[in-house]
Amino acid sequence: RLVMSEPYAPDLSLTDDYIVVHDATSRVAMFVDLMQPRNVPFRTLLGHPERIVERLQWLEDKLDFDVIVSGHATPQMSGTKHDVAEQRGYYRDLTDAIATARAAGLADGSPEMTTLVRSLLHPKYGAWRRFDEFLALNVQGMIAWRAGKSPAAH
Repeated sequence: RLVMSEPYAPDLSLTDDYIVVHDATSRVAMFVDLMQPRNVPFRTLLGHPERIVERLQWLEDKLDFDVIVSGHATPQMSGTKHDVAEQRGYYRDLTDAIATARAAGLADGSPEMTTLVRSLLHPKYGAWRRFDEFLALNVQGMIAWRAGKSPAAH
């Protein structure tokens, strides 16, 4: 039985309606959609990437849990604090790969940029669920959010 100690609002964007649920007694946390172990983020990201990374760090640092549940993902999945750290790492590595592509003179969101980003991230994240399906959308979302625009496709 889950006894919610307190719901927390992640505030990932001005329009998000997510909550984080935590039961300290059972040492379980739940963050639907955002925290899915070994999955690239959904489409164009579910909020501003800096805020997502802050909230993932907050999960690691402030909530006492052994298991984090993703919610309605199929297949059902759960993870640990290590998985939260890996997810934060993906956002950092995606940011760095986009910066590398820009430094190489590639246009934002171009097929060439996506190809380079894919080649840089594939060794570490290529086996993650939805890597091939959502990487180009992740690139578009990262660029849009950092430019102060809320992407339409999330």
